[in-house]
Amino acid sequence: MVLNNSLFIFTKNWADFRTNLYKIPKTIGDYTAEKISTANVEGLITGATVNSKAYLLCGYNSAAIPFIVYIERSTIFADDIFIAGFNKTSLNSNELEQFSQVEAITSFDNGKFYISREKVNSNGINLPQKLYEFKDDRLKTLNTGEYQLENLEISPNPTSGIINISNSEDIYGLSIYNALGKEVIQKSNVNSQIDVNNLPKGIYLIKVYFKDTSTIIKKFIKL
Repeated sequence: MVLNNSLFIFTKNWADFRTNLYKIPKTIGDYTAEKISTANVEGLITGATVNSKAYLLCGYNSAAIPFIVYIERSTIFADDIFIAGFNKTSLNSNELEQFSQVEAITSFDNGKFYISREKVNSNGINLPQKLYEFKDDRLKTLNTGEYQLENLEISPNPTSGIINISNSEDIYGLSIYNALGKEVIQKSNVNSQIDVNNLPKGIYLIKVYFKDTSTIIKKFIKL
């Protein structure tokens, strides 16, 4: 799972059916994975996705029954996402039956997501590979992000050196990317002014991280 500037990796523990969560930077390099959370999910985690409200994991248990794990996001507990608990729901149904080996999950719309199942042909079980669409209203992102999007202003735009950001008291960090997608500035403890004097002329994207875990991307031009 990719979140902000990190890759998050959930383990698939056959011995005890727990999962451990590790974190590494997403930039190219040699790293030692940092263990940041663990949970007894009583199954094998095979995929994960995230939006501004929650993490959603998929997997299957020792009886080969698929499930999803819902974890509400919290700025209080930071990366230790399991510390406040989680909700686990079985997906056993006529469409996604027992022995379905789910392997990946992703969001594609507000409150909607896909789960994929790989082909199973073993011990008399014959299931084709398939893509399933699900809806979960808990994952809908509503008023807060829309309000912030409407009220966040970056000025002047174009700018020759200084960017003024409105509502900076609601922001905990930001990243600026050039036209090639390379991160050129990263800041935490953001105040109302950002110095971009050292950036070459061009078009940039600024990704703003709010304290409620929502994010907004804006475009600006450096003169």
